[in-house]
Amino acid sequence: NITVGGNSNAEISCTCSSIPLRILVDARPAFSRPCRLDAKDSEEIITLGNVLQECLPDLFPTAGDSGILAEENSVGKTPRYLIQGIQVPLESHILDIWKSLSHPDRFLYIAVSTH
Repeated sequence: NITVGGNSNAEISCTCSSIPLRILVDARPAFSRPCRLDAKDSEEIITLGNVLQECLPDLFPTAGDSGILAEENSVGKTPRYLIQGIQVPLESHILDIWKSLSHPDRFLYIAVSTH
């Protein structure tokens, strides 16, 4: 259930368990998937880095068992990613990003470039 306030500040509240994502990698067709908002640990915050690791594990691998994003991937470096033309920090909360940068169709578009 997504609601948008009627005042000039247009506050968005989300009482849903997932948000819609569309991910574009290089010139390949976009793929859509829901992003879960309920973390395994109730104190855990789902970050952009978590989402990219889950959706594109070959491009955004973790360093060992730590769950931390590795500095390099099989290509040699972390790819560039943009949301609405902005490279948002990987530590950013995915729900905050969606509230601020989602497209009018309510999808959060993430463009990834490996070049």
